[in-house]
Amino acid sequence: MADVFTTSGENTESVAAPTPQLQGMFVPSIDNAMATDGLGIVTPWGGGGTARRYGDYGLSAEVSRQSTQLNDLATGFIPGGGATYNFEGLVGPQGNPGRDGIDGITHFVVAPNSNFLTALPHNIDLINALGTAVDKLIYTNTYATTTYIAGTYLCSGTTNGDTLSESPTYEEREIAFDIPVEITSGKMYAITANAASRTGGAEVHWAARIDNPYANGSRYASSDSGISWTITSSVDLWFKTKANGVVKEDGSLTEVGDFFLYGANWSAQTFIASSTYTISSVVLKLHKLTSGGGLPGVVTVSIRAVESYSEATWAEADLTSAARDLLDDATAAAQATTLGLGTGDSVTHDTLTLTDLTASSLVGTNASKLLESVTDLTNWIKGTENQIVVSVLAGGKVTLSTPQDIHVDATPEWAGTVIKDSSDTIIFYVDDDEMYFTAIIDIPIATGMPIGLLLALTYTV
Repeated sequence: MADVFTTSGENTESVAAPTPQLQGMFVPSIDNAMATDGLGIVTPWGGGGTARRYGDYGLSAEVSRQSTQLNDLATGFIPGGGATYNFEGLVGPQGNPGRDGIDGITHFVVAPNSNFLTALPHNIDLINALGTAVDKLIYTNTYATTTYIAGTYLCSGTTNGDTLSESPTYEEREIAFDIPVEITSGKMYAITANAASRTGGAEVHWAARIDNPYANGSRYASSDSGISWTITSSVDLWFKTKANGVVKEDGSLTEVGDFFLYGANWSAQTFIASSTYTISSVVLKLHKLTSGGGLPGVVTVSIRAVESYSEATWAEADLTSAARDLLDDATAAAQATTLGLGTGDSVTHDTLTLTDLTASSLVGTNASKLLESVTDLTNWIKGTENQIVVSVLAGGKVTLSTPQDIHVDATPEWAGTVIKDSSDTIIFYVDDDEMYFTAIIDIPIATGMPIGLLLALTYTV
């Protein structure tokens, strides 16, 4: 670890006056040849930053003391390099961020264009607690996003709580903001209200329902003057937002109860901006309760940003040798080879489904040697004139046929007929105007047998 002091270069053994002021501790999280002391996180131990305020081109009032100090750290850890860093909004295991305090370093030092550490989950201590051994794989087994009300006021306004209607009669009280602020479409904001200056047992009650009538927000409660908040997702508080008198968000409802504002007990209602506009006022449905003595005093209403952070819980599993080999592969091609799916591998599957192909169709390859469905068989099957006819059907299918029927019961027609024997000798011939045939018949003749030949031919001209 390395100590971080107010002035760069100081150390605990310095006898200079004034005494060096310890500002934090640098906790290395990884060692790398490029990073002389490793990379890690600077943990603030209360206090400011360096008194120096140097920018890229010398002394500058625009550069924060923390930024200067982190630049010193970065150039020290990454020689000749520098670094980028930003842990603004970091929420650690301690819970939601508190109210604004004194300056301190809450940044993470990250070397640009590096192959080593580029991110650090805020609950890294949960990983360390696993006691990971060799050949164990760390993974996230749950993941959740938490929404919280940020500590900074975007704008605020006040109203006199003493003049509110007495319980149980509500009134719609409009509170104008001192300096209207632009809010952004689609982002969530919170309307917070308190009666911190009440006297005696006086309270301000904010009308509500408990069946979640407003879909784009919820009621939050704080018991520590707005430092931390707890959501009640099924409850909504009555509100409207306005821009120069025009209602923009309408969370009005038929109340069935209310929630109290007094002392450190504050309430808030979140909403999502339906458009980008300058919010100038809000309308809340309120009444006062003074039966316990005292008066509500000033009621302060503000608009705050609503932020969120994500958090995972960690677990570990055994890492097999095959998985180890896969993690060690530097490229997708190497991983494919490890899995037996490389370009030179012979792969056997019981079934193979290719979702890009058409069902019940032949498969061929295209010009890029990729498999594709054959949607038109005429590109593959050609007929022969006067011999085989190819007829195209719907969907690119084809039917093959002869020019005319030739089955046993058919009556085919030809312009002529030639019949030859096995020696290619014509034995029967017919064309448009003649017909002849030749027949050679071997007949044994005995001595004294009478011989005769009868030829009969009938034709019509």
